[in-house]
Amino acid sequence: MVWNSDSFKIPGSDGINFGLIKEFWVDLKDDFIRFMSEFHRNEKLSRGINNTFIDLIPKVESPRLLANFRMISMVGIIYKVLSKVLSNKLKKVI
Repeated sequence: MVWNSDSFKIPGSDGINFGLIKEFWVDLKDDFIRFMSEFHRNEKLSRGINNTFIDLIPKVESPRLLANFRMISMVGIIYKVLSKVLSNKLKKVI
């Protein structure tokens, strides 16, 4: 999942993008595996893991209307990885 993702997309609410994860995978791998194992064992998310920030990106030079903005949601990277893993598992079942 991490390797197929765009490295330079906008970072999530935690300020991390997939490029950083790829660069430091050797150091972060154990933490990701521990999180995923804990999620599967407990069947619940850690508090606040899915917090999301909404940001408005202007589409034009001087935006005046809400329609002049593109809305993006910034979700933490570990939640993105978890949701992608779960959706890939669901695809196999469905």
